[in-house]
Amino acid sequence: MKRIICLMCLLLPTVCALAQDAESEEYYKKKYLNISFTNATLKQDGLLNVRGNYGVSLSRGKTYYVTESQFFNMLRVGIDATWFDFSYRNYNDASSLFDIYDYFNFYDDYYDYDDDDEGSHKIHEMAVGVQVGPSVTLNPVSKLNIHAYVRYAPSFAAFYYDGNFRGGYGSYFTTGFSVTYSCIGIGIEGKFGRTKVGSVIDEDWDTKMKTTTNGFRIYLAFRY
Repeated sequence: MKRIICLMCLLLPTVCALAQDAESEEYYKKKYLNISFTNATLKQDGLLNVRGNYGVSLSRGKTYYVTESQFFNMLRVGIDATWFDFSYRNYNDASSLFDIYDYFNFYDDYYDYDDDDEGSHKIHEMAVGVQVGPSVTLNPVSKLNIHAYVRYAPSFAAFYYDGNFRGGYGSYFTTGFSVTYSCIGIGIEGKFGRTKVGSVIDEDWDTKMKTTTNGFRIYLAFRY
């Protein structure tokens, strides 16, 4: 009996550690769904910046953990893969309508320019893409998780302005973090990169321009 009691005392710390690992594993959620408020500024050399008005986005993906729990079973390293990332943004008018025409390479010999129309138009942007990159997840206590990441985010962006479409491939990077408790939380993300914008449906206007985008997202995060 004494031997059995001694053996149980020796095994108890190991059993407790395994139980703690299993409990900790349960708190590392893999899948995520983010619903965001987003805003951005469009920039191009020699032209006025086009400021964002408002925007929304929806993204969904999964974290593939590549390490076991480390640092007192509180930290794991993974790869984030966002398989679907869709966003819509609405941009304010530039200070001059002609600047917007010039921005999209639409000239006043193609459109009738009217000073009375100045400031009456908006630019609409829709983008769809994916994201992939490394991440770290910290689980300090119970169901509380802090998730930080850096991702490469190739996208296709389409701009609609005054009945005309222009679009192109964009190479972006994102970085951010989220804080979740159990399956819900909040996060913030920065996004920056360049898009080569060209005509989508009008072959007569096929000039492509490199446009820089700097923006951010504040999002409601769901992890499960």
